[in-house]
Amino acid sequence: MLQKFMKKAATIISLFTSIATICLPASAQVSVPPLGVSPIEVQQTAVRPGSRLTDQFIVTNGGDVPMFVSGYTSDWTVAKSGTIQFQEPGTNPQSCAPWIQLVPPSFSIPPKGQVAVRYTITTPTDLTAEHHALVFFESRPVPGKDSNNMNIMVAARIGCKVFVVPSQPLLPQGKLTGVSLLPAPDNKLAITFENTGLGHLRASGTVEARDATGQVVAKGELMPHNVQMLPGTSVDLIPKWDRALAAGPYSMKVIVDYGGKTLAGGEAKVEMPDVPAPTPEAGKADATPPKPATESPSVEPQPATKPKADQPTPPTTPQA
Repeated sequence: MLQKFMKKAATIISLFTSIATICLPASAQVSVPPLGVSPIEVQQTAVRPGSRLTDQFIVTNGGDVPMFVSGYTSDWTVAKSGTIQFQEPGTNPQSCAPWIQLVPPSFSIPPKGQVAVRYTITTPTDLTAEHHALVFFESRPVPGKDSNNMNIMVAARIGCKVFVVPSQPLLPQGKLTGVSLLPAPDNKLAITFENTGLGHLRASGTVEARDATGQVVAKGELMPHNVQMLPGTSVDLIPKWDRALAAGPYSMKVIVDYGGKTLAGGEAKVEMPDVPAPTPEAGKADATPPKPATESPSVEPQPATKPKADQPTPPTTPQA
């Protein structure tokens, strides 16, 4: 009942901590119950078919009153903008949510206290690729007031990423799939990168804008930086330019580091509109789907100047 209630009541949601309310204005400021969990990301390896994997989360209450908490699983994926999208458990083909059992599933935490929650993951016998899920811990709603002294119901929710991988190493694999311009008025360059492997990875990179003479006139860091990508997902990486870029034709040289043996590289010709000088908000990804650039630029893969050793996808610390 708590889980269903919270889904209907939630109006503000972020990946790791969220506030659930009954009637919360968008501008209201509230105090979130101090709920914590460790670790916030786990990776378990099925050393043999049908393995049962077990460990624990430590859930903490940093407040001065008892807190009743329930745990449950959810699916998730990464949108093209690089943001997290939540899904019903078991709906994603790569979900491990149905494999996870929490003991105890609901519990009370004393003030300034903690509770160890045991989790068991029962893996299938034919595991060949990475599977993933979120484990959420959510407090029971309690009465509170916002900055306008309005009565509200407030709860805290915190999520932990769970990855289950087979015993054989999953090498990072990815490729650049296109360059496009986001629709006006943004007219931002979008560089699309796809995770073509069987495990999650993190991608970051740079782009250089060269004029007709071949001179580098601007450089950009691709945003979101170090974005986490699940298998089969694509993300539009947006350059955060170091200087203004005048309208005109450019050759864009792109390099993306995704943890693979080589860097992903390519070059595309693009007719750019005016790009203003950078501001603190420059480079923020837009959720609007991109449209093809005027000349439909193609991206030609180029090997990295420095090959890197193949390594399995390691567990990583989530970044906001």
